[in-house]
Amino acid sequence: MNGNKIRATAFRLIGVSALALAASMPGIAQEQDEDTARLGTITVTAERRAESIQSVPIAVTALDAAALDARQIAEVQSLKSIVPNIVIEDAPGSGTSVKLFLRGVGTDNPVFSGDGAVGVYIDDVFIARALGANFDLYDVDRVEVLRGPQGTLYGRNSSGGALKIQTADPVMNETLVKAEVAAGNIGQIEAKAAFNLPVVEDKLAARVSLFSSSHDPIQENILDGSGAFDKSTQGGRAKLLWTASPDVRVVLAADFVRERSLPGEGVSFRDEDLNFDGIVDYSYDGSLYTYYSGLSNPYQSVDNSGLTAHVDWDLSGGMKFTSISAYRELDFGVRADSDGTVAARFEPNQRLENQTFSQEFNLSGGGDRFNWLGGLYYFQEQNDFLWDLTVFGNLGSPQNFQLFDQSTEAWAVFGQATFDVTDKLSVTGGLRYTEETKDFHADGFDKTGPAVAEGGTPTGTPAFTFDDSKDFGNTSYRASADYAFTENILGYVSYSTGYRSGGFNGGARTLAQVAAPPFDDETVDTAEIGMKSDWANGRLRFNATYFSSDFKNLQEASLQGGGFATLNSDAEISGFEIEASALLTDDFRVGFQGGTLDSEIKQNGNRAKYTPEFAYSVTADYNRSLANGGEFFASASAAHEDTYFPGIDNDPVREVPAHTIVDARIGYKLPGGQWEVELAGKNLFEEEYPTHSFNINLPPPPAGPGRLTTIMYPNRPRMVVLRVRVKM
Repeated sequence: MNGNKIRATAFRLIGVSALALAASMPGIAQEQDEDTARLGTITVTAERRAESIQSVPIAVTALDAAALDARQIAEVQSLKSIVPNIVIEDAPGSGTSVKLFLRGVGTDNPVFSGDGAVGVYIDDVFIARALGANFDLYDVDRVEVLRGPQGTLYGRNSSGGALKIQTADPVMNETLVKAEVAAGNIGQIEAKAAFNLPVVEDKLAARVSLFSSSHDPIQENILDGSGAFDKSTQGGRAKLLWTASPDVRVVLAADFVRERSLPGEGVSFRDEDLNFDGIVDYSYDGSLYTYYSGLSNPYQSVDNSGLTAHVDWDLSGGMKFTSISAYRELDFGVRADSDGTVAARFEPNQRLENQTFSQEFNLSGGGDRFNWLGGLYYFQEQNDFLWDLTVFGNLGSPQNFQLFDQSTEAWAVFGQATFDVTDKLSVTGGLRYTEETKDFHADGFDKTGPAVAEGGTPTGTPAFTFDDSKDFGNTSYRASADYAFTENILGYVSYSTGYRSGGFNGGARTLAQVAAPPFDDETVDTAEIGMKSDWANGRLRFNATYFSSDFKNLQEASLQGGGFATLNSDAEISGFEIEASALLTDDFRVGFQGGTLDSEIKQNGNRAKYTPEFAYSVTADYNRSLANGGEFFASASAAHEDTYFPGIDNDPVREVPAHTIVDARIGYKLPGGQWEVELAGKNLFEEEYPTHSFNINLPPPPAGPGRLTTIMYPNRPRMVVLRVRVKM
């Protein structure tokens, strides 16, 4: 590690946050003696029990429904504007799938055979695949992002962290109707609604939420004027709350998301125009939002649905038993042009059918000085995947496709306990043991014609068949201590380990690639020290964390020989994180969130993927009650990321440039509080940068031209909407 660089970046982070807070102090001092207004706090369940976020001794960011609205966080991908040391972007060419990195570890190639480093949970149910996981956050109670290894309290192990979405539960004996509609540029249309209805007094209540969101293509094909990267997504959720007895609470839920859209297309970047195999490529015109493609029928489809049963049973002696049962199905398909030229050089066609079943039982309890939780977890997953990739078809290279079948079965036992040694000092210990088996099967076929591309059933005899199975096991733990220096200042230290299972190459295109040794399981040891504090009579908040992680067999995806593979490396990643906010007046609040990342791959000295040295966001919120009973509100944020590499080779051609995204909204709530209207915009200054890229290479000179092209995908452009909300 470069110590000078670490110190310089840390001082930069601390300096920026200190300046922001210093600027706020005069306003705070002026107001604190005149009233008792304070910054609000959010109740979280990061440790599987309800606690104030300021009393939880872990690095966690939480946003309730009001904060999500203020930051215009309507889907998972938008969390990048508010969480320290997180990188979230659309998966290549997809608006409903995400690549998610937290503290430099994550998944950018959401192929079925690799597990995510950041666990995504909806109502405590683990979501196995990043495909279709850019969930709409309408009618959500809160979102929690836990940084660092998780496992001693949660069903599925994760080495990087956890993203928990808690949707709104039904409320007994209450009728609620809320809705919103919006329209904006690029053909944006949104319609969302939620209903809470009493069914049987004190026994049954139901809640239903529905949403539809669409926009026109944001990319244009220069050849024929057609478009790419549009959106057409509909979904909904239904929940039934049953108070079976005074001690038993049951929530049954069903949800679905349906997308039918055009995928984003790759844009070709070349050092010079090339005449390749007699086909003249067109020159790049300097925009990520224009492309060239001769593909006639691109498509993207997602059907994601699930059923959940959540039972809470209050037992005698202060104990509680919880059962969480869930079944989910995902059908995903995409056909796109990823080479950015007229020639058919890199055209992926993928179809995935995925089913998961999970069952968690946990028992918790505690008293005045001791709290504990123990759990059992079972997880089963089935994946059937078609991988059909046209690579350099105009060269006469052998074309083929593969059918993969992988089943996963895992179980775990976990537990964690906290003991209050004194009124100020608490110690926590947790342990987890996991066993997992992956059965893998692959059939490789010669290309049979257009039936595969059009969604037909492959026929013929496989050119090769491969079968293998591998067992994985791991024991991980957590040890921490926290000390309340005052009523408003909490310090903590922790040491935790994490784990991500290995697997097979589900992006392979040849027998040699399929039969290569499986990639190893990833483990991490993380040391962390942090503080949480409130100052100035509750009007100023300052939370800070330093962490250092040592990875063994860090899993990073890479394009290899026309297919994708997962490579293992050892790495060190460390950084600072700061979250601060200040209530300048009763009406005006400012915030700062920032993080630094220093990373090194031990084998070659490269930086790890998706580790900007410095990233931050500055936020401001203003709410003013008016004499007529109405309310004026406005909010804005500026989120900045330094440069980072999206590839393991740190190729400077592919380096993502530093960028700053500015969002803002302004609105008015009518007297009575039922109606409100707002004008909201994202990426107001039209910052343009690539969210994903890869090189298409041929043999180096003199045998070939070397790098043929670099393919890049765009971020979302400026998007402005006028929105009307009603709540009754």
